[in-house]
Amino acid sequence: MKTNGIFKAVALAAMMCIMAISAHAQSDHRISREQLATRQAEYIAKQLNLDDHSRQKLIDVYKRCQQEVWELGPRIGKKALAGNEKPAQNRLERSQKLLDIRKKYYQEYSTFLTDEQIDSMYRMEMRMMKHMGEQKRKPNRRK
Repeated sequence: MKTNGIFKAVALAAMMCIMAISAHAQSDHRISREQLATRQAEYIAKQLNLDDHSRQKLIDVYKRCQQEVWELGPRIGKKALAGNEKPAQNRLERSQKLLDIRKKYYQEYSTFLTDEQIDSMYRMEMRMMKHMGEQKRKPNRRK
């Protein structure tokens, strides 16, 4: 009888450990940049009520645009600029590169979106970026 109770306690503890490990593994799952860009583009396409052809075109162009932005590397932070002799010039160069990318892709977007839709898309993108930044700074965020 005593062994049966011990067996049940061990089985219960093992089940709880498995459940905790499983929950932790699921919460650690992060999506890739490409998946994030696809989800963002799908959200934008849905909000703009695009047809299937325009939706797919937006997703493809948006992902290419994001890829070029990622290739520039991360934003230049204060720590990176501390030992740099030309921080303002480096920031300006990166800003110019970003502007060039936006101009290039504006031309592509304008072939299948109106100016109002492009403007709306940029506003949605800024809101998403702001939201992700806020989530990143929250102290009790899921890891």
